Amino acid sequence: MQQQPSFHGGILSGATGVTITSSYLVAQSASLSNRMNVGLGLLKSSIATSALYDSLERFDPPKCDEDTRVNLITELSNWTKDKTTIQRILCITGPAGSGKSALQQTMVEECAESGSLLAAFFFYSQDTRRNNLKAVTPTLSYQVSQYIPTSKEPIIRAVEEDITIFDRAIDRQVQKLIVEPIREALSQPGVSPELLPRNIFIDGVDECKGEEDQAFLLRVVHELVLAISHDDFRLKVCLAGRPEYAMRTALAKNGHLKESGLLYHIDLSDHDATSDIRLFLERKLRAIARATTYPLPSTQWPSEEDIQRLVDNASGQFIYAATIVKYLSERRRSPVKQLQMILQWRPGVKQRERPFAALDALYTDIFVHAGEAYAASKDIDDTLYLVRYIRTLVKIKSDEFQPTVSAVEQMLSLDPGELEVIFSDLHSITRSFQEEKETQEAVFEVYFHHKSVEDFLQDSDRCGPLFVSSTEISYSLILPCIKFLCQKPLAMKKVSGGDSSTYYTTRAVLDVLVNALEEVIPVSDEGQLSQICNWCNELKASRGLEALGKHIRSLRASQGTYVQPFEEIASLLEQCHKLGLTSKSRHPEWILPLQNLQKLAQCVHKRNEVDWNDIGSVESLQLDSHTEYLDDELSDTEEGQTGANQDDDSEIRGSPAAAQATLEVISEPSDSQGDRRKQRNGGPKGSSLRRSFRKFYNRLRMVIS
Repeated sequence: MQQQPSFHGGILSGATGVTITSSYLVAQSASLSNRMNVGLGLLKSSIATSALYDSLERFDPPKCDEDTRVNLITELSNWTKDKTTIQRILCITGPAGSGKSALQQTMVEECAESGSLLAAFFFYSQDTRRNNLKAVTPTLSYQVSQYIPTSKEPIIRAVEEDITIFDRAIDRQVQKLIVEPIREALSQPGVSPELLPRNIFIDGVDECKGEEDQAFLLRVVHELVLAISHDDFRLKVCLAGRPEYAMRTALAKNGHLKESGLLYHIDLSDHDATSDIRLFLERKLRAIARATTYPLPSTQWPSEEDIQRLVDNASGQFIYAATIVKYLSERRRSPVKQLQMILQWRPGVKQRERPFAALDALYTDIFVHAGEAYAASKDIDDTLYLVRYIRTLVKIKSDEFQPTVSAVEQMLSLDPGELEVIFSDLHSITRSFQEEKETQEAVFEVYFHHKSVEDFLQDSDRCGPLFVSSTEISYSLILPCIKFLCQKPLAMKKVSGGDSSTYYTTRAVLDVLVNALEEVIPVSDEGQLSQICNWCNELKASRGLEALGKHIRSLRASQGTYVQPFEEIASLLEQCHKLGLTSKSRHPEWILPLQNLQKLAQCVHKRNEVDWNDIGSVESLQLDSHTEYLDDELSDTEEGQTGANQDDDSEIRGSPAAAQATLEVISEPSDSQGDRRKQRNGGPKGSSLRRSFRKFYNRLRMVIS
């Protein structure tokens, strides 16, 4: 049959004598379209929509408030706009709650508006779709197909040709779904590479499960940036995360990102956010004041003092400020009362409200993951293993005396370098566990980024199943401290010259021991008291405190050397006296260890030598608050006049607090002791005077009691 000429446009326009015997072309076109739809469907089903910057599931994500973080945003903005920079991998690190995600969200939105955004992925540890590597490549690839249209066909073709691509290794996925499609897109005629978007953002690297996967992701990003280095199109990636192991290793001096020459690193710890936090709180709380229907005070609310206290409590971390604002924004509660509750909150105080819920969730997540990793490395099944160590280490730190890092490890029976391992997964909340000294070994001191971390650990309502009582920690510290003091005789070194770390370490461990005893003894049962007494007798037998006491005497003898009083010991002995442990008739087993501690305290206050071998014939240890304290000038004068003519009951130098609390052995001396004391105190007259004074003091105590 002769075909009528076609008067329509198309590939057969104007042709005559053409007979169509097959629909092959139509079928081929339909088949291609179907395969494209299949590939696109597979791609879409593999992405994590919740990881997108504008996902509905991330509704109202954190971002920088107006006029805050201005310098940082300017710095980041300049980086995103720079098409020629060599530093094409930007890493933003900072402690938990420092505002990394808010900065990322702010920059992603800015890049999306300006047309320079290529892709973004927001990790989140609590979302199984975006807390691992599985969805990262397809999610990024899908966005690439949207922002670089000429890459869409190569991406879908790669999926259609290998429908198992999403089960392949991540680096192969990146090669097939990102690198090759972008290269093909750049080679298309009519494409202007310099006009294409090139900024990729990946937030929360530390929230990807497994430090090995985190490290692998950083490697893949490195290779991706190197692979797309077209003269007119150089890909850039901005990473953000807490400074945990994988990130720290990559950014370290010998890390692959540091050595690559591609790295641009911003550490938020180096950027003081105090003024921004103040501005944020002032603006948000004033807005709450305007919106609330509850009555406000006649004076300005919140006051400048309230704002300052909140800023101080924030410790430079935005999450604290954001948590407070969110809590006070609840319209069904009075913001005035809620703010007062927050400002008056103290650890351990039972409250129905949970103003720090968001902060607590963050800390819980950090401690749980770090605890699981540490317990697994030790092959133990104890979720509180790491938390106990952290609580213990916090108790060990001291304001006055600092033990060395090696001493802490020895005391807790840790391998050398184990403290580094304990804190290795907690860098997002701890700045350091040591303080470097120029001429000495590093000393132990825990520094948290946020002071509320300790509050969290001390409050059972806030940390829930992670809570370990303070008493339990103190009890576990008693024996390690005693063993350390028994095994480490104090070297006789003067603080004023040479290395004094031995002295300060000994003092620090002793302070820890005394504070632990003071907390534990009042709440211990008979069995625990007996055990503690046995431990203390081991310390007495070792003569470790005697060595420290003699060292303190030598320090006092050196001109210009100041020795801190043992007020902790005084407080402990007073507590023991109240509990009846100083009574020889009721608790004879406690007299020797308590006398040992008492004699050590006397070494600071007494001007005469303390007889460590003289236990006396005592009935009880009693409070000695009748002595007066002399200033340094008068004490020095009298010391020169009387010297060794003072006995164990002579005047005590030190603070009034120590004078009121120090327990003295007050008893009638035996004949031999009396003879020796008469000789030292100027004969019978001096002895009689002291007995009269002692009787007067005892009568005075009876009247007062």
